[in-house]
Amino acid sequence: MKLQDMERTGSKVRQVYDKAKTPYERLLQCPSIPPESKKKLKEKYEKLNPAELKRTCPLLQKKHLN
Repeated sequence: MKLQDMERTGSKVRQVYDKAKTPYERLLQCPSIPPESKKKLKEKYEKLNPAELKRTCPLLQKKHLN
């Protein structure tokens, strides 16, 4: 979350934040990344299976530690 605005009213400070974004969403919004790279990222992201990632991450971590 990025701070967008900060208002001071007497001793109180009100902070307004941008909507929270994942690193993937920030990459897609970045103007310096070429469209073909964004397309590849989007294809890879759509193929991800969260349940499979949850099962394989601990196994890979154990393998790496040994």
